Amino acid sequence: IDRIDVAPFTARGIVQDYKSGKSVHSARAIDAELRLQIPLYMLVLRDLVGIEPLGGVYRALAGRRAARGMLRAESEEDVPGFSKRDYLPEDEFWTQIETARTRAATYARRIQAGDVRHDPKGDECPAWCDLWPMCRVPRA
Repeated sequence: IDRIDVAPFTARGIVQDYKSGKSVHSARAIDAELRLQIPLYMLVLRDLVGIEPLGGVYRALAGRRAARGMLRAESEEDVPGFSKRDYLPEDEFWTQIETARTRAATYARRIQAGDVRHDPKGDECPAWCDLWPMCRVPRA
């Protein structure tokens, strides 16, 4: 976790993860692209640090320095300034976090069982991957 911003006099906050490039990910992309980092960071915030998560965002350090992620719709007044699409209804927000927990646990069980097969998201490696000469997975 790069940064935790906590509201004064409360135990509520947001997680921020800095990205060296220009790209950041919307709430929809976090779920659709099976990204686990921000949702799992919010579980850490809640379950290990004792801070109620209002959201989590990726913050680009290049380009427009945009910040996108997933935030609770009820926190829009407390944490303003993000894309309207990144504020999720309460049930959708927590479902996305629990889905990430389930995915992470599934991956961990596979690794514990010795299953370390290459399994890229979407069944194809991204075009930018430099390891394609040694990989047997079709390239995008």
